[in-house]
Amino acid sequence: MHTTFSGATELTTSAPVGPQRSWLPMAAIGLLVGLTAVAPLAPPASAGQWLIEVRPAWMDAYGHDQHVMTIHEVDSQAGPTTDRRTGVALNTDAGFAYGLQASYQQDDWGIGLELIRFLNSQVVPSERRAANGAPGSRVSFEVANRTYTSSSPSEVLYYGTVADTEFQTWTLDLYGTVRLATRAHSRADLRLGVTTGDLDNDYRALVGIDDVAGTRLDAPANYDRMIGPLVGLSGEAPLDRHTLRGGMALATLFGDNELTTSTRDFRGDPAACQYEAEGCPSTAYGAQESFKKELDVAIPVSKLQAWYSLRLSSMISLGVGLDATTWWDVPVQPGMVPEEDGNDALQENTIVYWGHLGGLTFAF
Repeated sequence: MHTTFSGATELTTSAPVGPQRSWLPMAAIGLLVGLTAVAPLAPPASAGQWLIEVRPAWMDAYGHDQHVMTIHEVDSQAGPTTDRRTGVALNTDAGFAYGLQASYQQDDWGIGLELIRFLNSQVVPSERRAANGAPGSRVSFEVANRTYTSSSPSEVLYYGTVADTEFQTWTLDLYGTVRLATRAHSRADLRLGVTTGDLDNDYRALVGIDDVAGTRLDAPANYDRMIGPLVGLSGEAPLDRHTLRGGMALATLFGDNELTTSTRDFRGDPAACQYEAEGCPSTAYGAQESFKKELDVAIPVSKLQAWYSLRLSSMISLGVGLDATTWWDVPVQPGMVPEEDGNDALQENTIVYWGHLGGLTFAF
């Protein structure tokens, strides 16, 4: 994603910010969840039953696309010097998620667990620029703590992310349910429990001047296992062989986070630095800088889900569904945002996963 801006107050973006679009899937799921409380229904499955559900999903990710570089195109040939700046931001790819749910339900209470894991990479198109050779013309790539400048066509600047630039999350809910209300054979339950989870947010990139010099940037976020309380509502509406279920839940994950940054300069071809698992060979590095910060975190996680299933036999059902999961205000590690142009308006700390689910339910 690219953002072009000029001056201190004018700002335009070429794509809408992810979290601003998140109310649409949430509203759709909220409507489906509400329907479970009012639909005319047939008798549900018998009490004292175990349910095992396997739910693969395809998830789109919105938000947490950080501003990682500013491109400066400077012209001082005619009149006052002009600096046309373009912001370069990460984009979180869509990807597969894997879900598993197991529950045991009696008439008025139940227990269960739900595991879901999202696997997403963060990418940005590689950039290559050079000055046009006109007097007073130059191009600069500004990243955190480093700026590389081209003043002639022979000085070609490059920037690109490398392997392991990713954003991955998983949560495991352990909960109990208590029936709140019934209408005909539909039911609404209160869900209370705990959530444990983890987050892997790593940023790695190369920037420099072709065949001259460059910098390897590594900014991983190392979260310890997080845990916190969970509260939610769920509902179920069976009709003959069909069942409509919905739920909403809010958890807060507490834990420790170690934010680290490594900035390592090198000379020559960047190819070895790109494909080595840990970066360039140690002999290729010149100046090296590192920064570490440990902090306590509290990350709210909200979930909305709707699920439709068709009973194929007394033990097997086939289902499809929708899911919107939001991780709110996730910390951004140092070493990602260009310091001078790290405009807060360009940072998206919240990420919304919007997914389409499918799967099988086994009852016994």
